[in-house]
Amino acid sequence: MAAKHLKVNELEERPSAERLRVPACRLALMVLESAALALLLEFGTLMGSRTASFLSPSDWSPTRIVIFFCLILALVFYRAWGVSAGELLSLRARLSQRGGSTWCSLVQNGAVPVLVGLAAAALSALVFSMMDGFVWDYRYVAIPAVIAFLIALLAWNRRHFLAHLEYGFLAIALSFGTLFCVCMPVVALVSWDGNVHIRNAINVSYVVNAEYTAADEVMMSVPGVLELGLYDVEDLIDGNLPAVWQPKQDVSSDAYAKEILRALDGKDVTRYQGFESPVSDSYLAFNRVGYIPNAVGLWLGRLLHLDCLGQYFLARLTSMLFYVYVFFCAIRRLRSGKALAGALALLPTPLLMSANFSYDPWCYALISGSFIWYAAALQRRDGEMSGFEMFTIYSSFVLGALVKAVVFPIALVFFLAPRELIRDPRRRALWRVSAVLCVLFLLMTFALPFLMSDGSGGDSRGGDNVEHGSQVGFILSDPLGYMVIFASFLGEFLFASPLEEMTSSFFPYLYETPAYFGLLTLCLVLVLAFLDRNPRDDGPLSGGLLKVAVVVGSLSALFLIALALYIDFTPVGSEYISGVQWRYMLPCFIPIFLFLLNSGRRIRAVPRESVAGVFYVGELVLMCLVTYVGFVSAF
Repeated sequence: MAAKHLKVNELEERPSAERLRVPACRLALMVLESAALALLLEFGTLMGSRTASFLSPSDWSPTRIVIFFCLILALVFYRAWGVSAGELLSLRARLSQRGGSTWCSLVQNGAVPVLVGLAAAALSALVFSMMDGFVWDYRYVAIPAVIAFLIALLAWNRRHFLAHLEYGFLAIALSFGTLFCVCMPVVALVSWDGNVHIRNAINVSYVVNAEYTAADEVMMSVPGVLELGLYDVEDLIDGNLPAVWQPKQDVSSDAYAKEILRALDGKDVTRYQGFESPVSDSYLAFNRVGYIPNAVGLWLGRLLHLDCLGQYFLARLTSMLFYVYVFFCAIRRLRSGKALAGALALLPTPLLMSANFSYDPWCYALISGSFIWYAAALQRRDGEMSGFEMFTIYSSFVLGALVKAVVFPIALVFFLAPRELIRDPRRRALWRVSAVLCVLFLLMTFALPFLMSDGSGGDSRGGDNVEHGSQVGFILSDPLGYMVIFASFLGEFLFASPLEEMTSSFFPYLYETPAYFGLLTLCLVLVLAFLDRNPRDDGPLSGGLLKVAVVVGSLSALFLIALALYIDFTPVGSEYISGVQWRYMLPCFIPIFLFLLNSGRRIRAVPRESVAGVFYVGELVLMCLVTYVGFVSAF
């Protein structure tokens, strides 16, 4: 046994260069596997296409095949690197951990919760069917069944979930996330700019040569959505969306909207060439990576030949699964702070948005994942960070920030890493140089398009007299005056915002958020921020330099967000800044609560099980309230 243990240690201590040596035959095999999968994906794309056929050689797109190949090869190399570095388990190792007893245990631990869920479904169906004037709706059964199953699962396996909080987070997030996907109104416009996001997701799902049906056209435009009858046209203010634009969620309105979309499905299919889209010459842009989760669902839906409703549902589901998976993989690495990170992952707005069409969940999940991985490395305190860890942290941050590059200043937290994290001077220099390169790349992604534009553009939703060039000229002519405008905005934004906005529980196009949502969310997160600690948080995670980096980085990110919206969304010369919402600051939440609010002192009187109990009770109450207000009282 001792010899076996020694052998494992020797393997882990082998130099990185030696571990990363890949035999030529293995390298060739990885390339061939990637090429075969790329061809298979192209075949699946054409199988799901309405205007192209895999039998026609001219319909096979070399551009799409090359893109598929590059993406798959990158994932294959990353996986191989992680396995060789000991950070990820190989398929054989995972299978060896899951013996036959695992499935027996799964059945034993899940049988009672499943029975409870079925009983709740039957009981709710019986109770509601006995009501006078009751109109059948599947949601009356689905919501009680899922919530009852979840509570029974947590209670029946409480020892496991108290000891492994990341699995409790997974159970809560998947249960309510799936409910949100099922109960979400069919239109994408229940979240900010949903009609724009669904169009971009369709673009990405084809990679090139995108196709749009008549049903897609309805979903992609505000006038088209109004034809579905889910919104009262009288609620429009000068043709624009009001602050709260709640859809009708009763069963008859829902059925009517779905009937229209099914009737339009497959009709008037339009195919565009290359990267051309209905509203622009090209949809090729860095921020399109944020639509990959939605695009995967749309692609799978077409491959399975589902109708438009099935495709939209799968797109929501894959987005939610990606969001939950990223947080789960990051949270499980933490030694403390799992409850806090789980509570931040379960904030209502990002979880609801992950069940719809948006790139915000991609941004929030990946940037948060990079900071959580970074915190886990600090907690380890072994003085060494592997190249694989560095690459994972920075690649996750860059991929997440590509959709909102203005948040790049929070990378200052990485640049000012404490000496205890990386003791080797050369590795420390590589870490900081990598941080600078990431920032320069992100700066280029949003600065170059702006510099290359003619300066006459602007977001028309900001009102009249919105123009890039004139607004920049106004700022440059009086920079001190703009700083006064920003200072006034900052005071109002930080100290006068409603609680529901500050805690990002605001979801205007689905329901009007009660104020107590924000208070409950804020109290839960703050309590966990101070209770969910252990001795490993002392030192590196509570250092003064790290806190300064969080404050400076977050304020700088807010400054750039305000500047971008002042230029792009606010009338020229205005004394206010329009369009800035607290959800834009979501990427800063993890470093603020994990690092800035880390006192460096452990409250010894509070055991770990009690902290986990606070997390479970608080999240169950919050999620049930969100589900009730958003998807029950609105029926």
